[in-house]
Amino acid sequence: MRLTTSPNDIGEPVLSKDGKRVFAIVRAPEGGELMRYDPVSRRFATYPDSAGLSVGHVSFSRDAKRVAYVAYPEMALWKMNADGTGRQKLADNAALPRWSPDGRQIAYMGWNKDARVPTKIYVISADGGAPRQALQSPEWQGGPTWTSDGSGLIFGENDKVFPIRASCLIHLFDFKSGKTSDLPGSTGLWTARACPTGRYVAAVTRDNRKLVLYDMRTAGLTELATFPDSTIGANPSWSSDGRFIYVDAPESTDPAIYRISVPGKRMARVASLKGIQRSNGDIGLWMGLTPDNLPLIMRTVQSNEIYAWDWIAP
Repeated sequence: MRLTTSPNDIGEPVLSKDGKRVFAIVRAPEGGELMRYDPVSRRFATYPDSAGLSVGHVSFSRDAKRVAYVAYPEMALWKMNADGTGRQKLADNAALPRWSPDGRQIAYMGWNKDARVPTKIYVISADGGAPRQALQSPEWQGGPTWTSDGSGLIFGENDKVFPIRASCLIHLFDFKSGKTSDLPGSTGLWTARACPTGRYVAAVTRDNRKLVLYDMRTAGLTELATFPDSTIGANPSWSSDGRFIYVDAPESTDPAIYRISVPGKRMARVASLKGIQRSNGDIGLWMGLTPDNLPLIMRTVQSNEIYAWDWIAP
């Protein structure tokens, strides 16, 4: 005999001691809340312009007037004005969007709940329309970032297993020629993030243990950061002027976000993450930056609730 008509899963039912009511947990999909660090209070607070939105993977256009983001948990790509108006859905199954330097296109990593399906890079007009696959390749493609002049995309690889294979490389795709080349000396690196100035690429070793700096002029590598009790966070982020890289140590006993100067390698602690339940976002603990270089994270919002029903015995 069916007792409820809830569309959500229900679990752990229990009768009250007097046998007159049934209590149970009604499970709803986990949500997220975009949080911005306030350097005055030294705490994270709900981002004012997107209050009530369950979003992450935020990317600002170069002029800081528009925002691309991924709605969670459905993982759909949206855009809006920086003041929260003009919201428009652009695509399904998206992660890690990035605006082109001219603000006319958005590149992102296609995402699929089936972990066996290779992730691919797509590009879509900022005005909307059908997304197109940027480069044809059977390989797994990681999150893209644009070259400083917008002529290409720099990206690492991806895989269904971790650590990713030892032969992984960082790649450069050129829109004009349609060809993809490997960055020399980048074997064993992934999670590539191109610097806004075009000089450097920040990347992470395949075991997520070291953050390194790749010099596009010399193909040289410089180790920037490693943490004794944590891996490197999933989304190293460049400051808007290209002088600093922000990264988090999510597994540390005292988790925090750090800022590293380039090329000086000076590290400074920026914000504590202690006590914050961050949302996994299906692809890792995301961290980003506002145009004025304030850290952004996505906090978990639990949607489960306890319900009670009057029990009338049949």
